[in-house]
Amino acid sequence: GVDASVKRDSTALVAVTFDKKAQVVRLVQHRVFTPAPGDPINFEATVEATIIDWRRRFVLRQVLFDPFQMAAVSQRLAKAHVPIEEYPQSVPNLTAATSNLFDLIQSRSIALYSDAAMRLAVSRAIIVESSRGWRLDKLKQQHKIDVVVALSMACLAAVRGQGKPGYDLFAPGLFD
Repeated sequence: GVDASVKRDSTALVAVTFDKKAQVVRLVQHRVFTPAPGDPINFEATVEATIIDWRRRFVLRQVLFDPFQMAAVSQRLAKAHVPIEEYPQSVPNLTAATSNLFDLIQSRSIALYSDAAMRLAVSRAIIVESSRGWRLDKLKQQHKIDVVVALSMACLAAVRGQGKPGYDLFAPGLFD
């Protein structure tokens, strides 16, 4: 899952897998890039390079991203045979990803590694319910929860893909 922003917010990438044996979504790796004032994130050098690296190191089955900031990156990644798919941050999509993440947490069906920055982002994330569904939000505007949004997108892809061949923690090439 990729939650991208060039200037104001951080950009987060999260890789997960569905562990069929344990029946959990397992965090494999994540990266967060934060722009500095006057120094926006270079997507080619950060996001694109990370995804290409992950494709080399893991078996990527699907990369979900919001197309708002990533049109050029997605085109280059598609040419590089990365299975990238638009996932606009619309109300129905945000509701699906948020609900799925909430269900995984409630049922203890998610395994995360220890990371202080991710823990802080999770502690700052809230669920807002409206007549149109649930979505992730933050307590204060300056809080960064992009890694939680990317996690929700990645988890949704893993849960939806668990029945497909190769969506398995022990897929060949995962840790090569």
